[in-house]
Amino acid sequence: MTDDTLKLYVTLGHPGDGSLNLRMSPSIADEVRALLDEHDLAHGELLEFSSGPQLAIEAVVALGAGGGLAALASVINTMIKRHDSKRFVIERDGERIEASGYSEEAVDRLLEKRAQEQADQDKEWERIKAELPAPETPRDHQ
Repeated sequence: MTDDTLKLYVTLGHPGDGSLNLRMSPSIADEVRALLDEHDLAHGELLEFSSGPQLAIEAVVALGAGGGLAALASVINTMIKRHDSKRFVIERDGERIEASGYSEEAVDRLLEKRAQEQADQDKEWERIKAELPAPETPRDHQ
């Protein structure tokens, strides 16, 4: 990828909070956040400390709320259209959409798959929590 390629990755959020993470080129982060606000999507910046390429990360609450996933698709589609003179890559676990030849339906399919994966992760998380023993309290040790 060249330096003028804009990156936007849709990754799973934390279990149980109804969010997906957008990992993006820092140069478009403010623009994406403004679009999230315009679409009334709850979101917040995440910090990740690691080596390697640095991407801005925004947690977006888009699952479980009426129209949240459609609003997120609209944000992504708007970004692609605004930057049609640049190469725009959206990637998810080997599935890749590029601005040249992308379709809004492809963005919708990608987000629907990611939403299902998040729901599966949440269900597994709830199953694990249900199997854990009740936490001990200080009173238990008296």
